[in-house]
Amino acid sequence: FDSRTAGHVVFKNNLSTSEATELVSGKTFTLDLNGNTLTNNNSSGTSVRGITNNGILTINNSSTVNGGIVAPGPAIANTSSSSTLTVNGGSFNSRTSANTGVISVSNGTVVINNGLFNSYHGYAIVNASSSIITINGGQFYSDDNHAIYNSASGTININQTKNNTKVIVQASSESNAVYSGLYNASNGKISITASNANSCSSNINNTTSGLCIYSSNGYTAQNGGAGEIIINGGSFISTSSNAIKNESTGTVKISGGDISSTNKTAIYNNSTGYVYICDGKITSANYDLYNKTTGTIKYTQAPTFSNGKGNPTKNGNGTITQVTTCPF
Repeated sequence: FDSRTAGHVVFKNNLSTSEATELVSGKTFTLDLNGNTLTNNNSSGTSVRGITNNGILTINNSSTVNGGIVAPGPAIANTSSSSTLTVNGGSFNSRTSANTGVISVSNGTVVINNGLFNSYHGYAIVNASSSIITINGGQFYSDDNHAIYNSASGTININQTKNNTKVIVQASSESNAVYSGLYNASNGKISITASNANSCSSNINNTTSGLCIYSSNGYTAQNGGAGEIIINGGSFISTSSNAIKNESTGTVKISGGDISSTNKTAIYNNSTGYVYICDGKITSANYDLYNKTTGTIKYTQAPTFSNGKGNPTKNGNGTITQVTTCPF
């Protein structure tokens, strides 16, 4: 198809190319995969893209067959400040890249309503700017990295609020490194509004509704810098490490959800940051709450704690305090 001219394109067959398809700025495009796959077979480098979006792009898949986009690097890169990407379905794969995402955002706005996003050695989603990404549905996997990565000052909103919809996030590690389902690396924000998953385990096919973030080699959610993670619902299950980790000076706010570590501490405040817990179910195999150094943890009477197999809390030189009203 002509990537310079706006229009509605329905794929009739699988397409192979050795060059990225670049959509020009200011043009509106609708691509219906129709059960077919666009593949970039260029083997010259892991930055090779499937589509570079500088315009307004909507991707649909009207077929019951799951067509998609495959590339060595990003399946789709959103690159212009005026670019908008909406994904309503399809399967998107990055084959080789370790330093980018299946959906790579360096500018513009992205809305994901459904789809399967799978990366080998890279991220399923990476927000490398101040952009806003909204996820209303979909499945996001990385075989050997963080699944959803907010690397700068941007915002990722996960809004799983409609009945019979699901969001699944799963990070694993072939190299036995520690990765996170959600990683907020800097001063950005990840905000979650969701219902607890009907099932959240390594068998992701059991999850038919709700938000399931599952990690067998790391954290379900990690706040790595001065940013903020807000959790209002969803299921967060780690079988190898802490379920939620506040790494540095940032803030984690929890007002609902099922947060569980079957091996270590459920919620771990590593440094001088803040963790506020106003509701939810917290279970662990060790400590429910661990304040390692001089940080602050505050919780109300509303959350349910398991007390794990050890003490309910462990504190360094900071404070763990029960309060009467929610701090946020």
